[in-house]
Amino acid sequence: ANVVDPHVKLLGETAIVAFANVIQSATEPSVMYMETRVWNRASGKWKNVHFHRSSK
Repeated sequence: ANVVDPHVKLLGETAIVAFANVIQSATEPSVMYMETRVWNRASGKWKNVHFHRSSK
């Protein structure tokens, strides 16, 4: 998988990351998904609290 055109927005202890995820295979056509992930930092550790994927 390849991350394409990532965008990161920090809001205090929260990070919002949006990007295109391109999955390539030698035997199958390439597939692109748009993904958004929301991370929250608590006690110095980042935890993924939300994930969304949609096909493009």
